[in-house]
Amino acid sequence: MQFDTDIIIDFELPTLLSSLDPSVTKEQVAVALQYTIENILKEHLKDAEVVCVRTTVGEDNE
Repeated sequence: MQFDTDIIIDFELPTLLSSLDPSVTKEQVAVALQYTIENILKEHLKDAEVVCVRTTVGEDNE
């Protein structure tokens, strides 16, 4: 039997970016988070298959 589960992790990128070097972009942070989350899931869910980790970079609500 196969189960599909979506795990949604929401980051406040403006808050995260404010603590980083000003030259780091939202897209760079999003890609780094994507790979980090994917690796954590693969490490801890060894019996599960990680099919897709998607990162969406939205507009700032300033």
